[in-house]
Amino acid sequence: LLLLLRVAGALASGLPDQLQGAWTELAAQENMLFRRGTLPSHRYSHAAVAHTASDSMIVVMGYFYDHAYHRPTWERDVWSFAPREQEWTRLYNGDKEALSRSPSGRYGHTAVMEGRDNIWMFGGDDGGEVAKHLGVKESTHTNGLWRFSVDLRLWQRIGGESRDTLDTTQWPAPRALHAMALLEDHHESQA
Repeated sequence: LLLLLRVAGALASGLPDQLQGAWTELAAQENMLFRRGTLPSHRYSHAAVAHTASDSMIVVMGYFYDHAYHRPTWERDVWSFAPREQEWTRLYNGDKEALSRSPSGRYGHTAVMEGRDNIWMFGGDDGGEVAKHLGVKESTHTNGLWRFSVDLRLWQRIGGESRDTLDTTQWPAPRALHAMALLEDHHESQA
């Protein structure tokens, strides 16, 4: 995992000048420059959000194809990276036993940060994990809307990823590699 960071706004306050407003290579996983803690696995097509409450970046899920063993991996975990400390912290371990209470691993999904605590995630490609549970064939894209509480480190399904949301007149169609934006964050203005 190569971490390049362009820091601006609230996240930039208190950081060294070389990290403010410029792309900077903080640490490549191969260099093992992190001071302590464990590291997330290699991945791509993950989602990442700025968590200003902790001056960190949060990485949500992702995908990795191990060419040596010809094995794909849909990551289910959530990690936080603190640039000042150059430290990774696992926020959610991706417990496969909790599939009914947490999203399947996925890539090509989107995420936005709302307020100090909520990460909203939508869609993505999970390799057919949701489709298998629904009895739908040859579908790898999802249409689930999930909320992750950073403070509680818990997922909550808001909608989608069920038989009743396959009707796209009532809920967005399954998709991956799309975009999502938070239009206005009412929680920040009330804090």
